[in-house]
Amino acid sequence: MKALSRRQTWAWTAVVVLLGILASVGAGVALQRQQRDGFEAVMDRRAALVAQAVTNQAARYIDTLRTTAGAIGAFEELNASKFAQTAAPLGQLRLAGATSLTYLIATDRAGVATAQTKWRGRGVPSLVLAPDKTFQEHIFPIFSVRLDGSTPATTTSDLAASAVPSATLAEARRTGQVTISDPFVLKRDQTLPEEVKQSSFLLTTGLWGPPDANGVKPFRGWLLMGLRSETFLGDSLGLVAQSGIDVTLQATGADALPAVVATLRAVAPGLRDLHRTITIPVAQRHWTLVIASPASTLPGTKNLPAAVTIAGLLFTAALALLVHTLASGRARAEARVMAATADLTATQIVLRQQKADLTAFAGVVAHDLKAPLATVRAHAEYLDEELEGRSAVDAAEIRPDLRKITSGVARMGTLIDDLLTYAAAREGGVQPVDLDLHALADEVAIAHLDAASAARRPMPTIYVGDLPPVSADPALIRQLLNNLVGNAVKYTAPGRTPRVDVTAHATEDGRKVVVQVADRGLGVPAGQHEAIFNGFHRAHQSTGIPGTGLGLAICHRIVERHGGVITAEDNRGGGTIITFSLPAAVGVPVSPAPMNADVAQPQALI
Repeated sequence: MKALSRRQTWAWTAVVVLLGILASVGAGVALQRQQRDGFEAVMDRRAALVAQAVTNQAARYIDTLRTTAGAIGAFEELNASKFAQTAAPLGQLRLAGATSLTYLIATDRAGVATAQTKWRGRGVPSLVLAPDKTFQEHIFPIFSVRLDGSTPATTTSDLAASAVPSATLAEARRTGQVTISDPFVLKRDQTLPEEVKQSSFLLTTGLWGPPDANGVKPFRGWLLMGLRSETFLGDSLGLVAQSGIDVTLQATGADALPAVVATLRAVAPGLRDLHRTITIPVAQRHWTLVIASPASTLPGTKNLPAAVTIAGLLFTAALALLVHTLASGRARAEARVMAATADLTATQIVLRQQKADLTAFAGVVAHDLKAPLATVRAHAEYLDEELEGRSAVDAAEIRPDLRKITSGVARMGTLIDDLLTYAAAREGGVQPVDLDLHALADEVAIAHLDAASAARRPMPTIYVGDLPPVSADPALIRQLLNNLVGNAVKYTAPGRTPRVDVTAHATEDGRKVVVQVADRGLGVPAGQHEAIFNGFHRAHQSTGIPGTGLGLAICHRIVERHGGVITAEDNRGGGTIITFSLPAAVGVPVSPAPMNADVAQPQALI
């Protein structure tokens, strides 16, 4: 083969360099565009989640007000005691931002004195109605329960003189529906410093009595709930903001112009270069959510386009060098080819790493995976139904694959749920109440017995001792007991009947309740009694028993958030004893009592 001239060698080298630069830059630009499209898709999903969260939270408050209004309207003769009794459960609903629940009446000028006498006789002896003489009809608050822990007001003013409340009350009476006001600052908040002052809304609905002989329902007044917007938005979207999203809530003000009423800022740094604006219906009005996020906080490799471009240029340089070397002569070809091969191998390693980073970019937060999993499950079930009309041979070949798909979806769903529970066990709020631990443990035990019966598994023997009451969050403690009893039942040797004993005693000072969950299962391998409470640690990986390794980590977080300690030790008769402590009930005295020495000898069985 005739060697190329020096001019031809440099010409071919220049062509290779030019093509390589164009290909590298083009690949980088295309990848950057694809990455941006991915960021926009993630932002769309997160914006939809934000809108759904605020919509659901607002609907919860509206439904609560409507239900409470129905209960109050059912009384033939409403008084202070009946109102307080009906409103009491609202304090347990965690209505973040709710300030108070108030019952109001309307009366003309001539009926003020009569109304004052009437409601004094129904439980408000100090009531003084002070009408504003400017108006023909007057609106007075009669009963009120504070939901934010503040002190009730001592004066009763005429709300007919307040533009925003009176307009909202009139709309509720006219439409017969729950209505929401324009944003405004509550009278009690107007004296607060500007840095803590926030806009509020009024949710209200009318109350009507049973229809008379003519079918007309008499109007009995209104039920009104105050709602602070910043607190409401923060509670609705607290977890979302942690993922790097700013949310601004806008509503139409009294001047019919949109006004910012609440803002939730993420702690994530960076330019907010992704934006969404969503309008959601709330009662008879519409709110606007303005959502912003820096692309740098979204999942994916941010510098991947530049890295691919650089890698492509490096590859081009290596290739150009190789071409130039080969064209220069056979004498130096072998050595140059070896050097170029080394460069090429290094470049391939970089490209493989970039490919791995690109794959990681496709991962999104746990709740973004729920909808695709549901779609996969639905299609698998649809295909399974379609097989009913096919031949037995086709069904026998396809159904095993469908079962594998369904099983994989179920495992993925379990992992996502465990991850969400694991995060919620650390970040969610703890709302302790005096809790009947014995009754809760009974419910958990019965649920596991029912599950074993439905699945036609061996029925476990579950003993629940005399458990003292505790001060704890019911939902979290239910999760704790369910995980521990479920582990005890699941990790039992094949052919043996699962056996679980749940016992407890109070400490000597009466401040703590120590609970033990003992089983006769496989036990914990030596040296792993502390490690089993770490995330994703599985002590029995070789048994083939399914699991995510998060169950005991969730238990550890729940106990830790209640100020307790959880440990594991071997059961003398085989198996494991999990011991944890919880605060004793505040309003219910408990007496210290010794724990049964041998949890394998219960006094009664469920």
